[in-house]
Amino acid sequence: MLTRYHRDVRTTVTFDDDVRAKLDQEIRKSGKSFKGAVNYYLRLGLDAQAQMRPAKPFVVRARPFGT
Repeated sequence: MLTRYHRDVRTTVTFDDDVRAKLDQEIRKSGKSFKGAVNYYLRLGLDAQAQMRPAKPFVVRARPFGT
């Protein structure tokens, strides 16, 4: 049996106090809805993460000190 799900999914998310304060400030400043602001900033962060290149691993090379 094929089950189809609706694209809009309700999920409970708990924000840290500082994140919620920044989000509230942005909502007041931009006039976006809570949902719109959360989706906008999640997309921004996820897109930035996807574009980051992995850093080269830091390698320490041992050298003789000649005692």
